[in-house]
Amino acid sequence: KCIGMTMWGKINENTHLELKSQSKGNPPPLCERQIPGNVGEDRETIERNHTHCLLFDSGKLYDYLNDSQCHRFVIEACKDTGDGHIYYAVTIIVEGSLGSLGVLENDIEGKRPIVLIQGSGRVADLLSVLVEQTSNPNRNQYWNSSKGEIVEALNQYFPSLSDSYTSTATNQIQKILNKENHHLLHIFSMNRDQNVAETIFKAIFTVTNKKTELKSNKKNENGTLEQEKQCRKDEDKLVDLALEWNYFDGVLPILQERQ
Repeated sequence: KCIGMTMWGKINENTHLELKSQSKGNPPPLCERQIPGNVGEDRETIERNHTHCLLFDSGKLYDYLNDSQCHRFVIEACKDTGDGHIYYAVTIIVEGSLGSLGVLENDIEGKRPIVLIQGSGRVADLLSVLVEQTSNPNRNQYWNSSKGEIVEALNQYFPSLSDSYTSTATNQIQKILNKENHHLLHIFSMNRDQNVAETIFKAIFTVTNKKTELKSNKKNENGTLEQEKQCRKDEDKLVDLALEWNYFDGVLPILQERQ
């Protein structure tokens, strides 16, 4: 499924009328044009390649979608409902404006994996460069970026940025690239890597495995039989996911520990 998200007030009036006419129960006055025909028709419409589209309504015309709605939706969608179905969220940054930094801050807060498409430009490339600068080649040792390194990267990818925007973006990037968050950040290089699906899975697997390890450590400190069973179930889900994606490198450590 491909789910799009936008604001009701941001789509154009022709799309409003089309959706209203297809919905049941709308009285005739609501199905008439509310905005003059020559106003705002260059606004966006719903992408036809989406199987679903979520429309958020702020009560404002031409209001922009911020990440708060998406953030809450992802949290709700990924809740464990106990029906045996597990959903994993991953954010993929292709190019991206500086507004994407707010999205990534929410992802960091929610401990969600992030895949940066290096070679697509702008924020994706900026963060990819900084991630590589602040980690060893094996990506198992990390350190924090300095303000100077971040400002230099911002000037390279956003040369016309004002001082105030540079300061705000620098603070956001420092938070995102804190060394404690590096396990959440993964890079797919368009010039080097072959399989983006593998990178996405590695991102999901690494973060999920990290959460399982934390639960396991907590269990060892003051664990109960019930907690041990839950950790085992979490590991089983990871194993199933790894086998489904043919990612055997990820599942080997779990299987070896059980021998």
